[in-house]
Amino acid sequence: MGVSNVANAAAISPISYDMLNGNGQAIGGSFNYWDKNYTGSGNTNQDNAPLSGGLGDLTDGVIATDNWLNVENVAGEGPYVGWLSLDPTITFNFANIVNIDSVTIYVDDYNGVGAGNVRVPHSVNLSMGGASFSSGTLVDPPSSAPTSLLFIFIKIKPS
Repeated sequence: MGVSNVANAAAISPISYDMLNGNGQAIGGSFNYWDKNYTGSGNTNQDNAPLSGGLGDLTDGVIATDNWLNVENVAGEGPYVGWLSLDPTITFNFANIVNIDSVTIYVDDYNGVGAGNVRVPHSVNLSMGGASFSSGTLVDPPSSAPTSLLFIFIKIKPS
């Protein structure tokens, strides 16, 4: 008798995430970069308000294909969530123990041109199950279009 174990790559959806709401206009931004569609507790109309127990723009499946200045607004209803004054910590919560092989983060990249100084983050730090990962300094691609950052976690199995 043989047993075959085939791994299928599938997106894993969190049941919620916790973070500080985005910020913007009140601290010098052109618009508000709030998570207006967040379903949990917290004030989605306030800069840096603690949000917990819900889902929103970060997990809705909408991937912006245009730069922030074309899709954001003062009401904070655009697809981006952003922070001008802090490096956010975002905690994703799952119903069960999950095995994550890769993480894709979608970001705007206006190459720092004009108001907003929007660009790819300098680095990304991830922590999962007691392990930490740091991207080191990220390279800003030449295009000013929104882009994705893929982080692959290599697992070494004992022989």
